Amino acid sequence: MKIAYVLITVVLVSIFALITVKQVDSMRTTPLGEGGQIYEVNNGLTTLYLVLNTTKISPGETIRITAMMFYDGNQPMLINATHSNLPSPYPCGDPLLVGLEVFRGYYTSSNVTDARPLLLYKPGPYFCPVIMVANQYRLMPLSDHMRLIFQGRVLENVSNEISLSLSGYWITTNSSTPFSGNFTTFQAGVYTVEAVDYFNQSLFEYFTVV
Repeated sequence: MKIAYVLITVVLVSIFALITVKQVDSMRTTPLGEGGQIYEVNNGLTTLYLVLNTTKISPGETIRITAMMFYDGNQPMLINATHSNLPSPYPCGDPLLVGLEVFRGYYTSSNVTDARPLLLYKPGPYFCPVIMVANQYRLMPLSDHMRLIFQGRVLENVSNEISLSLSGYWITTNSSTPFSGNFTTFQAGVYTVEAVDYFNQSLFEYFTVV
């Protein structure tokens, strides 16, 4: 597939100022078969999606959760990278502009700072690859695809998407031995799923274990 590069005159205005002008923040919910839901919020520039294949499971059953950031522009957009520190459910993290966390209990934007995210991967030493930190992101038109750029060179092509199948989480057994832990399935109660993106959009949705 050929990518047409268009010379764009860059107006000296921050991307966040642009978002403020175009702020829409319209949230929609779409039912999904088998009791699932698709949630989305749009700021006029990007759309953040959070998809749950179901909102009710039993202990030991699996729920599929997907978070995705979709760029709605019809031309590539270059962003100067800043430290975003978005939450990642992977041990080595990912250089994405979307993040995902799961909490036990019911939380909203007003009290989520009191919540403790569940550990979704097995505790242990992980030998993460050494990679150059991108200093620019290029969002590709009408997609969730993005190019990571360092000093003008494309390092990697990635998708701004996190997709997980979860039946539980890990509990560390001792603070002095952080590399050990026990797996527990989701127990009865309400769980909160939060998706966030680089542009400060967020979605809070919920599933129940019965």
